Amino acid sequence: MRDESPWTRFRLGVSRDLQRGAQRLGLSREALQRPTEVWHTLPLELKAVLLLFGASLLLLLIIKVPQWQAASWEGMAERKDLPKLENDARTTLIQALGGAALLIGLFFTWRNLRMTEQNSRQTLDVAAREYKPPGAITSQFHAHIP
Repeated sequence: MRDESPWTRFRLGVSRDLQRGAQRLGLSREALQRPTEVWHTLPLELKAVLLLFGASLLLLLIIKVPQWQAASWEGMAERKDLPKLENDARTTLIQALGGAALLIGLFFTWRNLRMTEQNSRQTLDVAAREYKPPGAITSQFHAHIP
């Protein structure tokens, strides 16, 4: 067996778990490589549960993590400063999450723009191959008339 790093073992384990879950849901391996297709094939109830779980996890992250951080500062800062430190940590966390959402949105916008450009090029290529000038059409038409 190869000497694998913990990160590699973790990624392989997650990949294996995703493949097992996909098999249980009846999804193909190719569908796993396109997450939007997986999302569209999920039942509405499962989508609602996943969104609720994600929102709950995000809310827990925004509320609890700054509280845990402020608790760890208790011996280093005055008691009256702890709420401000907690609020500053929460503000920073929300800004980081907003920045991550913005970057993800920019990535998907770029990908959509690239796909649209490729589709437009393919459409132009097909149109250029199939286009026949009006003179060529009439000359072919007149060639069949006695």
